Amino acid sequence: MQFMYKAAFAFVILILTAGCFYPGSSESSVPHDTQLEEVQAAVDQYQDDQGVLPLQNRDADTPELERYVVNFRELVPRYLAEPPPNSFEEGGIYQYMLIDVQENPEVKVMDLSMMDDIQSFQQEVNRYIQANDFAPLEDALGENVYAVDEDSLSVSEASVESPYSGNPLPLRVNQHGEVIVDYAPDIYQKLEHEEVSVDDYDDLREILLENEPFIPMFSVPYELDEGELAYSSYEPESVEGPDLDETSQP
Repeated sequence: MQFMYKAAFAFVILILTAGCFYPGSSESSVPHDTQLEEVQAAVDQYQDDQGVLPLQNRDADTPELERYVVNFRELVPRYLAEPPPNSFEEGGIYQYMLIDVQENPEVKVMDLSMMDDIQSFQQEVNRYIQANDFAPLEDALGENVYAVDEDSLSVSEASVESPYSGNPLPLRVNQHGEVIVDYAPDIYQKLEHEEVSVDDYDDLREILLENEPFIPMFSVPYELDEGELAYSSYEPESVEGPDLDETSQP
């Protein structure tokens, strides 16, 4: 798990340092259903024609939800005229991704606008570790998930804005000081306001993914334990991902 978090953070930082991703217009800042549908149709047709998925290769240690990046080089111009205006490739804030690549590949997006706050928080945690040789851990909230001793850090608020609700989501860390975004408030909101059977899910993050376009970045699995939301050690069976022969090359 330690290597997976490091791979995820390194991957997203690589995206951000590759170029400016902040949108120049409102058109690039909204995940339109039509754009998701167009990319989905292009991915489906590409897979039908080529027998592989149009993916950029990523390290196997990258968490599964953040691993499968749509490779627009494979889709444009034959399957798609151009990447969506809100995509990272076009200066937008969304990295287009695929989930469930083994059974039913589905297009989602990562909201990269969260990364400024996450990166700043990670840097503060890293400074603390360098000065003290241990992470600024407070209460243990679950298996390898800890609240942060905010008084020890130069941060005004240890949270980021949720792409699902717009509400603040707490930032946590694991034992190595690697940042975790806690999506429990969003999952609770879904459980309270929608008819959901938790028995249908091995990982309650699936509730967020089911009817929303966003991937929960830097998250951990969740389960319901005696009626309370808890962090889970569950890992999907397909965590190793598809064979390289089933994906396109970058």
